[in-house]
Amino acid sequence: MAAFFLAGGFVIWAMLFDRERVAWKSWLIGSGLAALPLIPWLQHLFTRLGDRPLSITWSRVFGFKFWTHWVTEPLGIGLKHALGQHFKEFLAYPLVGGRPTYLVGLLHLLVIVVGAVITGRAGYLAWQDRHRWRDLLVGKGSETTFTVNAAFVGCGVLFTTSILPFHRHYLIMTFPLMYVWLANLALVHSGNPSKTLTLGRALLLALCISESVRSAGFLYYIHANQGAPRGGYGVAYGAQERSKLLSPRNH
Repeated sequence: MAAFFLAGGFVIWAMLFDRERVAWKSWLIGSGLAALPLIPWLQHLFTRLGDRPLSITWSRVFGFKFWTHWVTEPLGIGLKHALGQHFKEFLAYPLVGGRPTYLVGLLHLLVIVVGAVITGRAGYLAWQDRHRWRDLLVGKGSETTFTVNAAFVGCGVLFTTSILPFHRHYLIMTFPLMYVWLANLALVHSGNPSKTLTLGRALLLALCISESVRSAGFLYYIHANQGAPRGGYGVAYGAQERSKLLSPRNH
């Protein structure tokens, strides 16, 4: 489902800001052909709607879940989704002599602070350059910015106004655009490009190092505790372990 909204976001963004460069006739024919294998799925979907009606509520318009997940995902602070009730325990890792060091928790806090600095700094520089807001939003002269904003704004607005539920794993469709978006924010520059770029690169380096250490801590926690039984990752880890037991090499 998420891919429909992503494609729709790109179509709307192109119609608004880059209409002349799109071969619309070819796109329409190709989209029609690609949709043919979806017919059985659509039949199944509408058949099952009576048994499992969609959860639709207007309050989701004001939840902004698409954007809150988009912002937190490249910072790696959405691990609570994977760990569930184990998240607080994970923040206390690694254990030294059986005692918590809270290194993971400190790294978590560091990432949040660095992320806030990056977004706040980018907002301040964008305000200074506000006479060019439309060009910046559209991504004039930058295919990368155009692509990222088509997903961030176009897809985000479509998904939010659809008032359908939004789950973190839907962002798989936008990988790696969220990370490119964060890097773009960090490398925004004005006035003194060399100074602002140096700061932006230092902030990104701090994120890379802290997130790498935290990733290692996550893997250590998962293997040390045989997954996260009361979290989402417990299901994935359990499936991996069962597949190893069923492997022909173990018989």
